[in-house]
Amino acid sequence: MTGKRFFRSGLLFIGMTLITACVNPQPKTNLLSDKDMVATSVVLTVSAEGTMAAFNAVMAQLTQNAQVSPPQPAQPLPPAQPTQPPPPSQPTAALQPTSTTLALQPTAGLPPPQFPSPIPTPTLGGSQFHSSGKDKFIYYRDCFDLDEGITSAGVDNRCEFTFGPGADASGSTLEFIPNPPAAFAFSGVFMSEPGFANCQGSTKLSSQTDPNIAIMGYYVCFVTREGRYGWMYFKTMDPVNGMVFDWVTYQ
Repeated sequence: MTGKRFFRSGLLFIGMTLITACVNPQPKTNLLSDKDMVATSVVLTVSAEGTMAAFNAVMAQLTQNAQVSPPQPAQPLPPAQPTQPPPPSQPTAALQPTSTTLALQPTAGLPPPQFPSPIPTPTLGGSQFHSSGKDKFIYYRDCFDLDEGITSAGVDNRCEFTFGPGADASGSTLEFIPNPPAAFAFSGVFMSEPGFANCQGSTKLSSQTDPNIAIMGYYVCFVTREGRYGWMYFKTMDPVNGMVFDWVTYQ
């Protein structure tokens, strides 16, 4: 680029000099001679040619240094490997219930707790008891409900009977007053405990009042006002206060 500028500058200088000489003619003494102008042109030409040759050599060297190797084609990526499927899961084994019995250890220094055993419901003749009791004491002139095992003072329509001391002066008899439709089999007593079928099949049941019966130590069948069968066992009597008895009323 420097050689070209120098060459152009020289040509411009020569051109301007010639134009000036033509426009403003001066005496030949003040102008360059023809020989001098030719020499000057030759010098400028040679200088410009040398400069251009040097410039071209430099540019050739720069071009050679600036040459870049052609880009290498990109290497293709290796094919993707197929993903291996996960192994099938193994079925989980079903949990088996564990049977473990924990034994309760008594607390040190304290006795183990005692729990009452359940009282089984007694059955006789294939029937459960509706109510029952042992050594029941009631006073004279009170009444008793054999269905529910409840004592009432005086007369109560829920009761099956009331009673008092008998007419016998010995004090060993009772006046027994059933409350109909309750009935008692005083004419068909048992020496041992009767069963449900015995009382259900009794033909001696009656609602008649007996003013003087000696009944201690016997089992007597009955039917309640609600139609349940059962028996009473007359145990002891007190001529002044009342009597003690056991009973069972079946369902």
